[in-house]
Amino acid sequence: MTGGALWLLQVGASSPMAVLAGGIVAMYASGALGVPAAFLLVGIAVSLLMVGYVAMSRHVPHAAPGYAMLAHGLGPRWGLVGGALALVSYTAIQTSLYGLFGATVATLAGGSWKWWAFAAWLIVGTAGVLNVVLSTWIVAVVLIAELAMIGTFILAAFTHPADGSITLAPWSIAAIWTSGLGGLVAFGVAALIGIDIGAAYGEEAKTNHSVRSATIGALLALPAFYALSAWAVPVAVGADRVIDVAQDPDAGLPFTILDGAYGGGLSLFATMLLVTSVLIALLSFHSTISRHVFAMARERVLPHGLSLVGTGARAGAPIGGSLLQSVTAALVVGGFMLADADPLGVLFTWLSAGAALGLMSLLVLVSIAAVVFFRRGRGRAESIWVRGIGPVLGTIAGTAIVIVSATNQSSLLGITPGTPMAYLLPGAVLLTIAAGLLWASRLRRSQPETYRGIGHGRPNPLTHPEPRLADLHV
Repeated sequence: MTGGALWLLQVGASSPMAVLAGGIVAMYASGALGVPAAFLLVGIAVSLLMVGYVAMSRHVPHAAPGYAMLAHGLGPRWGLVGGALALVSYTAIQTSLYGLFGATVATLAGGSWKWWAFAAWLIVGTAGVLNVVLSTWIVAVVLIAELAMIGTFILAAFTHPADGSITLAPWSIAAIWTSGLGGLVAFGVAALIGIDIGAAYGEEAKTNHSVRSATIGALLALPAFYALSAWAVPVAVGADRVIDVAQDPDAGLPFTILDGAYGGGLSLFATMLLVTSVLIALLSFHSTISRHVFAMARERVLPHGLSLVGTGARAGAPIGGSLLQSVTAALVVGGFMLADADPLGVLFTWLSAGAALGLMSLLVLVSIAAVVFFRRGRGRAESIWVRGIGPVLGTIAGTAIVIVSATNQSSLLGITPGTPMAYLLPGAVLLTIAAGLLWASRLRRSQPETYRGIGHGRPNPLTHPEPRLADLHV
């Protein structure tokens, strides 16, 4: 897999249209105005966190990267913590998208969101076991159309500003430093989930630099692009009205801005792009989770049967991991359906916020692991920035974001501060970490050889040919 293909996969998983129509609108609806600045702050922090992550991915290529990096840096016990955090966080973000997909298609075509979410689940699950690989060209065409549509939206906003002037209010200190900052940060991180999945394809990458170039490219593009998109909303609506409009489910943000500037019809195409964007993200995360399960199962950390891969026309398909993810998604989304939860206000918002908190915790641990890993003498050719300064700064910035997000999500989630519900998501992350530690203790006692091999498994070269030699003919 080339760096360009990885970049498309990472940006596609981030789902720019979903960020605009789902994430940005929800962030304003939480009552905070400093959304654009939040994206830049989160982008800087995530960039620092990714220094150690990307550097270690070159030295520890693995289909379950966080799991392997923590094992190599902090030991097998923390490797299992990383595996647990990755599986839970990626599953949370993937299942949250079923709510967004179902609600969007129901608005577009009618019917219940539950049936549309079920249809998406069938498509994703079938594609996973049949090894239906997302064509680079298809992803490229859809992604270019998405970015062009968002660019058209931005142009519409800045050429038709409310009250005839471009507001700078979202960039003020008062707008940024509010009680809702933690919620903005959590959703900002959720919007960037996907940038990190390139490392899961490190064993399939053409060169050692593919993951690095793709990740840097995504980090340079997405935070600034999302900040500009977020700024465009109050510019078009008015800074004094944007929160009220975002809270109105019938306002149709952001698509009504397109129709207001260019006439009716364009918003329909934008909504269709949102549907395809979310579907691509669902497929991307499903594939990533399946690889994590496969990688951990081949080391017998998970039941070995989950490492099953397809043969013949389905050669290479991580069938065991795919089936497990399909079952997990059905149970999670089905639970929300039985509870008659709101697909956007509860399923999408809560799970994506929880995924952001879990992923940031994982990246902080990886930054710590990178410092230890390089201080032990690994990666001597790396610069002092990569071996020390970058990961240390990433640890500090990431820890600050985790604390702010964990202690201040009430406005985003619509709950009363200080109530038990306010501690549900931070508690879930801590519970996941504790489960990883208990899992490691049990494995160390019952399967010491497996425990010592955590994070060190590689594919059998006879059954998994080296992708960098794929073009070599003898």
